[in-house]
Amino acid sequence: MAYSWPGGNLNPHFDYSIHPKCGLQRKLNIIIYLSEQLNPDHHQGHLGLWSHDVKTNQPRELIKEVSPIFNRAIIFDTTQDSWHGMSQKLMVPDGIYRKSLAIYYLTEPNNAKLNQRAVYAPREDQKNDKQVIETIKLRSDVNQSSSVYKKK
Repeated sequence: MAYSWPGGNLNPHFDYSIHPKCGLQRKLNIIIYLSEQLNPDHHQGHLGLWSHDVKTNQPRELIKEVSPIFNRAIIFDTTQDSWHGMSQKLMVPDGIYRKSLAIYYLTEPNNAKLNQRAVYAPREDQKNDKQVIETIKLRSDVNQSSSVYKKK
C-alpha cells in the first residue's frame, strides 16, 4: 500500500519492464484508491497519464487525469511507454492521506524493452533544476540508484 501526504508528489515515469528477480515482464498496473477521508475539496493528487514523445523518450502531453476517489480502480498497460504519475501535488489538510494499493500483473517476456528501473521525467517546473535532473539520472542507473534513497 502506498501513502501520499500533504505536498506529496510522484513525477511522470514508466516502470521497469522485466522483474529483477523472477525475470517476468510487467504487463499491467492495477491501482485501487483506499482513502475514504478524501472529499471533492481534497481531490488533488490525481493520477496523470501522459503520451510518449519518441524523439526525446520523455512524456509529451498530459492526456488524462484520474481523481483518487475511494474504491476507484485504474488498470493500464505498462508495455507501451505508459508515462504515469501524479499530475499535481497532493494538497490536503494534515492527517488526510492519498492511500492506494498497486497490483502488478507479470507475464512471460514478449519483446519487452529492458528497463531495469523505473524511468522518471522532470515536471515542467523542474526541467532546469540540475539537482532534479541528476536525481532522475541516478535513480534510473542500476548501479547507482541505491545511493539516491535515504536510509533509516
